[in-house]
Amino acid sequence: MQEKLVSIIIPIYNVEKYLVKCLQSVQAQTYKNIQVLMIDDGSTDGSAELCKDFVAKDNRFRYFYKENGGLSDARNYGISRADGQYLTFVDSDDYLSPVFVEQLYACFNADPAVEVSVCSMDLVDETYKTIGSYSFPTKVYTGEEALREVLYSRGLECYACAKMFSKKIFETVSFTKGRLFEDIDIIYKIFLNVKKVQVVGGAYYYYLQRKNSITQAVFNRKQLVLLDIMQEMMSYIAVHAPNLLSAAIRRKVSSELWLIAKINSCQDRDKDLVKQLTKSVKKDAKIVSRDRQSSRNDKIKLILLKYFGPRVFSFVYNSVGTGAK
Repeated sequence: MQEKLVSIIIPIYNVEKYLVKCLQSVQAQTYKNIQVLMIDDGSTDGSAELCKDFVAKDNRFRYFYKENGGLSDARNYGISRADGQYLTFVDSDDYLSPVFVEQLYACFNADPAVEVSVCSMDLVDETYKTIGSYSFPTKVYTGEEALREVLYSRGLECYACAKMFSKKIFETVSFTKGRLFEDIDIIYKIFLNVKKVQVVGGAYYYYLQRKNSITQAVFNRKQLVLLDIMQEMMSYIAVHAPNLLSAAIRRKVSSELWLIAKINSCQDRDKDLVKQLTKSVKKDAKIVSRDRQSSRNDKIKLILLKYFGPRVFSFVYNSVGTGAK
C-alpha cells in the first residue's frame, strides 16, 4: 500500500534557541513521505535563517513568513497550505522521537475508520532531562469516549500536539485566532465529530517545559479566557453529548481551581476574583463529589477548599503541583 503524505505543521516565533533540535528531529523521521510546513509568525530573531537552511538542504521543508497572529493563526495558516491527507502539529521548542510519524500513521493504515491517533509524551526541562510524562495506554476509543477521558484528565489530554489528524476534520473546525488555551478550545469539537480515536502507548513526543510558558507563568488576567472556553464547551456538550455534561462540569471546576491557585500565588492577588471563583466551584462541588468517575484527587481538592479556604488550598495545590487544567 502506498504511503500517504503527512503534513507536519510547525508554528515558529522567536525560538532560535530550540529550533534546530526540533527541525532535526522532524528531518530524522523514519517515515519519509512528509511535508514540513514551517510557519514563521513574525519572528524577529534568527529563526528565519535556520528555517531557510533546512529548506535549502531538504525539499520536504517549506518556509512561510506571516505577520504575527499567534499560535492558533499560524496553525490555521499551515492547515490551509497543507497537501497531506494527515496532519500533525509540533511546537517549535518541542521535538520528536524518530518513529513518531511512523507510529501514528500506522493507526490510519491499519484501520481506515481511525480519524485521530495519539501517543504518550515525555515532559523535559530546558536541559532536555525527562521530568515527567503524560502516559496513555494503547486503546481504541470512540470520539465521545476519548473526550470523556480528556474531561476527567485521565486517559488522554487536550493538547493538539502528540496527535495526528485526518485533514478532513479541519474542513469544519479551526483554531480560534488570538485565544490562549487554544487546544482545549478545539479538542472537544474535534472528538465529538470523529468516530474513532486510536492511542498508541509509546512516548514519541517530547514536550519542553519552559519557565515562561503561559501554563507555567504566574497569573495574568489573559488566563481568564479559560472561563469563557469552559462555558462554551459546556454549552456545546449540552447540545451534542449531554451524557458528558457531568464530566464537563468536572473539567470546568478543575480549571477554576487551577485559576484560584494561580491568583493566590501573586502578592497582589485579586481577592474579589478569588471569592467569585470559589463561589462557582462550591456551586458545582456536589456534582463533582458525587460523580463516581471523578478522581480521589478531585475530591481532596474540594475538601481542602471547603474546610480550609482558598489560601490553604492554593498553598497545598502549588506545593504539590497537583492536577492539570
